[in-house]
Amino acid sequence: MPETWPTWATVTDIGGGRWRLDLDGSLNGTRILGHATAGSLEPLRKLVAALIEFEAVHESVAALIARAGLPGDAAISSVPGATWHLTKPLERAGLRTIAAVASFTDEQLLALQGFGERRMAALKTALTEAAS
Repeated sequence: MPETWPTWATVTDIGGGRWRLDLDGSLNGTRILGHATAGSLEPLRKLVAALIEFEAVHESVAALIARAGLPGDAAISSVPGATWHLTKPLERAGLRTIAAVASFTDEQLLALQGFGERRMAALKTALTEAAS
């Protein structure tokens, strides 16, 4: 079964056990263009994963929710990978549904008591995985 890569990443077997990764696209409005070569696919996979993680960190929670296609009336606790520790501060602030969370900007979410950078990163990771 062939490996799936993002549309902006093309991997080519260049022979001799070497692989080439060509990047050509946009991540959150920033143009990416370049290439890398490696003796195995693993370092290229890690590079692409790091770029995807970078994109997710810089994408808003509302945009990630929209991309994931989650139903607005679903409980925020129903997001796969969303732990009790992550959702508790949101629910305490009255944000119990996905739509309620999506109505807040990232800055407003970070201003909630008990919801800091680590929980924001965890929420974005869970939403990114739900969109996959």
